[in-house]
Amino acid sequence: MKVCVNCEFEDHNNCLMKQGRECACEECRAGKIEAKPNYRFVYGLDPASKNDYFGCVIHQIPEYVIGVPHLPQLRDLFNIRFLPFDKILEKLQSEYFVKYPPSLMVIDYTNEKTLTDLLVERYGEFRVDPVKFNQGTKLGLKQDGLSVLNMGYQFPNWKKVEDKQRAEWGMELERQLLSEQLVTRPNKTQSFEHPVGDHNDLSTAWELSIKGCMKYLLNKGGSPIVESSMQEDTNFDEMSQDDLLPELKRFSHS
Repeated sequence: MKVCVNCEFEDHNNCLMKQGRECACEECRAGKIEAKPNYRFVYGLDPASKNDYFGCVIHQIPEYVIGVPHLPQLRDLFNIRFLPFDKILEKLQSEYFVKYPPSLMVIDYTNEKTLTDLLVERYGEFRVDPVKFNQGTKLGLKQDGLSVLNMGYQFPNWKKVEDKQRAEWGMELERQLLSEQLVTRPNKTQSFEHPVGDHNDLSTAWELSIKGCMKYLLNKGGSPIVESSMQEDTNFDEMSQDDLLPELKRFSHS
């Protein structure tokens, strides 16, 4: 019996892809098991350089059908503190990848590269999108978030979520998104920053996941568009805090 190397299902011939979900191992991707695009899960991962905070947000993108809403749906999220990166990977594999096989993982690669390297080694470069933050990418993430909200994206009503821990994380996610501030620096450049002493691991993970989702939404055939996440010359002058925060408040249930 051959274990599927990606979804770790005991019988490779009956792995997640065979069940209508998506598996990323080379044998499956080579077409030996037919891929079904109904379930695509996009992870946003925000590891901290000091390993003190880690945020994860998971969206599902439905299969594209003409005339049917094709918007990301928030499926799960969590944040943890002071867990080594090898243990974070174990948690992702044992608790989340089994339920939500990753089609794409978008991860902050700015200050902490250990987890990204582990994911690339395990799942390949085609499934991991490292994002190196700069002024352009930060504002670009906000623009993607605003775009998907304007398309009709909805947050879950966390007050109705039975899992209390998940509901707390969800409300914390929305709080973090609403608390970020547009700061103008002495050199006249602008940047979104979280308040001093606060954290934005969940909000950053949400934005990274949305960034990955936008690739699928722009390419309705199903496969993610391969593009650089490190654009230096993007012009976001037309976007301001006055654009983003009212939209977040309008779509928030908190």
